[in-house]
Amino acid sequence: NLVIEEVNTAKSVNTILFDSSDPNSIFNIAYKTRENARSIQEQISRELWLCINKQYLFLRNNSAIKSVIEDEDPLKILDELLNMNALYYGIADLTQERGSPYCFMNCGKYIERIFRNIDFLDKNFIRVDKNSSTGIEDSVYWKNLLLSIGGYQLFLRTYKSVFDIDNIFEMLISNTNFPHSIYYAVKKLETHLSRLNIQNNKENNELLFLIGKLESKLKYTKLSSIKEIGFDNFIKSAQNDISEISMTFNKYYFSNY
Repeated sequence: NLVIEEVNTAKSVNTILFDSSDPNSIFNIAYKTRENARSIQEQISRELWLCINKQYLFLRNNSAIKSVIEDEDPLKILDELLNMNALYYGIADLTQERGSPYCFMNCGKYIERIFRNIDFLDKNFIRVDKNSSTGIEDSVYWKNLLLSIGGYQLFLRTYKSVFDIDNIFEMLISNTNFPHSIYYAVKKLETHLSRLNIQNNKENNELLFLIGKLESKLKYTKLSSIKEIGFDNFIKSAQNDISEISMTFNKYYFSNY
């Protein structure tokens, strides 16, 4: 017999936000971010520190937040956190001087984004082995997926087509204008790493080679070639590539600490 458990939205949101046992809960991430920022406070702008601290203090008042989630609308809290996150990126871009700290911030950001985007593909492209379809069910699935990452309007403007899986893959993997494509993040990582090398008089040929290899792989990746090698193999290969880049980055810049 199937047992259907009722979904409790408030409980789920509270767990995502405040679960102390989960290192990826929003509060734990905000706390670690604040501690990291505190340790390098003299290297970041005052406005950026205040922004980080404000988000942490907002989340620390969890009793008030839980009251809103349980008695009102959980989306109010999630929208507030999204706005805070967008504000953080704007303040960081407008107030942080373009030295080594700025490059380190962005290298970390884009390495994390590549990891997350690959994981996003792994978790959401359950239909990759199916032929392209324009059925109502498939259209709703792909539309909602694109909306969830802010890519729906760009997809319509760029491809002017129904939700063809080849085009969706091209957009999420190798589109040069979509800020959430893996290729875009790799190019940004390459840019900030090159600046970091110049500012610190380093020549990380090994690291630049690894990034260039991943960049080329993504640029010319098509759904047909992914199907030939298998989607799981493609994901595993991409994960291994960015893991090697991350470990090599740590070796060059943090091995002495």
